[in-house]
Amino acid sequence: MNHILKGVLLVCLAFLMDANAEIYKCDVEGKLVMQDVPCPEGVNQHTVDVVIQNDNSKKYNSYEPEPYNPSEFNEWENNLIENKQVAVGMRVRALRFSWGYPKKINRSAYGPEQWVFGDGAYMRYAYIKDGIVVNWQD
Repeated sequence: MNHILKGVLLVCLAFLMDANAEIYKCDVEGKLVMQDVPCPEGVNQHTVDVVIQNDNSKKYNSYEPEPYNPSEFNEWENNLIENKQVAVGMRVRALRFSWGYPKKINRSAYGPEQWVFGDGAYMRYAYIKDGIVVNWQD
């Protein structure tokens, strides 16, 4: 019983402490790649020490979306917003008014961002590069 109590105490202390992580910066064919494992052999590598602190003092206000203002968008984007549609070439601000804010944004070193919308069985995706929808999946 004492061993179990000590184990639980150690786990609780670990959550209260700052976490340290090491990030590897790799120069792969002239592109900067950051990852949590060492770079491949023969690749220029630098390490970055990262300290992750738990800041429980912050209080977040509830999210209040901005009001939709049709004058910010052209006729094509307004039509997409009103019909809750997405199209290649649409700006991300228009996308947010059409589909809402994404539940998650996935980023990679080489491709566009993947914005994930929806919950459960019905998921939609928009692929964003330089603030523009470059592909989508419904």
